[in-house]
Amino acid sequence: MTMTKPTLLTYTTILLIAGASFAQWNFETVDSSVNVGWYSSIAIDPADCPHIAYLNAYNSTLKYARWSGNEWFIETVDTGVCPDELDKSISIALDSLGNPHIAYSTEHGNPGDTIRYACWDGSAWQKTDIVDSGYGLIWPSLALDSQDRPHVSWCNETEGCLKYARWDDSNWQITTVEEAFGAGYCNSLDLDSSDYPHISYIGAAEYLKYARWNGTNWETVTLDTVGYYGFEGIDTSIALDASDHPHIAYTHWISDDLKYAYFNGTDWQITTVDNSSITGKEPSIAVDSEEHPHISYRSTVLKYAHWTGSSWDILVLDEGGNAGIQNSIALGNLDNPHISYALGSSAILKHAWYGSSQEAETVSLPLQNHLAMTCPSPVQNFVTITCIFPGTSSADLAIYDIFGRCAANLINGKRPAGFHEIVWDCADMPNGVYVCFLKAGGEVLTRMLVISR
Repeated sequence: MTMTKPTLLTYTTILLIAGASFAQWNFETVDSSVNVGWYSSIAIDPADCPHIAYLNAYNSTLKYARWSGNEWFIETVDTGVCPDELDKSISIALDSLGNPHIAYSTEHGNPGDTIRYACWDGSAWQKTDIVDSGYGLIWPSLALDSQDRPHVSWCNETEGCLKYARWDDSNWQITTVEEAFGAGYCNSLDLDSSDYPHISYIGAAEYLKYARWNGTNWETVTLDTVGYYGFEGIDTSIALDASDHPHIAYTHWISDDLKYAYFNGTDWQITTVDNSSITGKEPSIAVDSEEHPHISYRSTVLKYAHWTGSSWDILVLDEGGNAGIQNSIALGNLDNPHISYALGSSAILKHAWYGSSQEAETVSLPLQNHLAMTCPSPVQNFVTITCIFPGTSSADLAIYDIFGRCAANLINGKRPAGFHEIVWDCADMPNGVYVCFLKAGGEVLTRMLVISR
């Protein structure tokens, strides 16, 4: 189904259908600086907290954001990072301790490009390791093996080949997966239970290809003809399930469809997921514990597709102008999806996630540029709701019950910029689920609230 902008009552109905956890889609701004949301890559740690690596294109810095459980911490990992504007250039993975590892590409022109690798060692960033150097080194993809050792694939555009490297505890061991003009564009890497690499990519003659290491040599398969590999938005994304079967999401450029390829252990199955007009750009895939794929992607809006076991459930998540640019998806401990993406011409970094109100996150700093609301839950007799207005504006804050009936009007009228704390006395309200609805400055925020005594 396709979800458009619903009324509050419709939205509340969706929450009821979601089950006892009252899960919903939540949205926040992680970094509001201009041109910071490029090439984002997201991973979720064992505590179910998201980590995002991304590019600040304004000053060519590699940035890293981590949710602590209470707030976002943002820092610069490396400077002088200048990837080509059409080449996905950042990939993040977390080790068994939840520490981030990042592969990324740079373009310096002289002495040339580099594929770099940075990791957090528990106290500092180790960011000087160069995996490869030369010209035309683009599209790195990173995965960590069972020993937390990094593996990286990338495209050497100048030599016309797909490259792969693994760290053997002392050096990078580099091999060529396929050597042909155009091979390696849009590549994506994952590792199986034997720590063997599997890679999806665009090969020569504009084919979708798949390569895997069998322990002795590389096996490659041509899956589909996808069209011009250099067009903005073309991408592939691979994820392996618990049976080591590959799932690949990709854009079919000729038709602009979102497509999905899956190997069931015997043969490949290829289907079209979404064939709406110009809809399948920049897909990112993750596979849940039931071996069902989840795909984030974009047209002019951010979209999300999930295989339910019998059909594809498709949602429009963010209808903001050019929402979903260079998005990335990862699943939390309960298979709840998290998506990082850039929004609009200013390319601010956004985070969307599906979860209950108890898991809801507050809008990150700097707060002065955003409408924000925090609403603790569960509560008993009183709740303090904090609102942050970026500027003086007319504001409405109301509480609705699960039937869409207004339980309280807390703000109705003009409010100055800054922090506002509103205490709601809910001692006379019955136990249950409520929705805090805030509207100001053209923005709308909702937060779940559970009264439980």
